[in-house]
Order: sequence, then C-alpha cells, then structure tokens
Amino acid sequence: MGGNSFRFVKVIFIGILSIVAISFIFRIVMIAGVWGSGGKVYTIDVNTFNSVESYTTSGYERDDKSGCIRFKDEFGISHVVCNNYTITEY
Repeated sequence: MGGNSFRFVKVIFIGILSIVAISFIFRIVMIAGVWGSGGKVYTIDVNTFNSVESYTTSGYERDDKSGCIRFKDEFGISHVVCNNYTITEY
C-alpha cells in the first residue's frame, strides 16, 4: 500500500512540474515571437486574496471610466480584471 501512495504522489508532482515547465516555455516562445515581429509583450500580475496570478499577453484594452482591463492570456483565454493588477511592458 505504501508504494502505491508514493507512486501516486510522484506522478502528481511530475505532472504539476511539467505543466509549470510547459507554461514557462510557452511564454518564452510567445515573447520571442512578438519581439521578432517588432511588437510588445505585457506581463499582467493580478493580486488575489493570498496569491498573485501572472499572465502574458501581446495586447490589452483599458476602459478609462472603470479602470478595468480586458486581455487574452498566452493560452487564448479572455480575462477581465478590474482591481489590483500590475502591467509590465517588455
């Protein structure tokens, strides 16, 4: 029984590590592609309750009235953020 439990934890750990590595590589490829075409890359850090979520995008739209921003992250998922965000331009 102990061996199966350790194997399960090992598989989960390797899976999470793989997802983090793939996300990191995907961001590097995206930044290199945008830089090669003369564009800009933005990192948007969103502060949540106990953590910071970081997204990479090649563009965003800002609503001047509300201060909210709308963008698509490196995986093509749309986000709208209204408070507690930081934008870094590369």
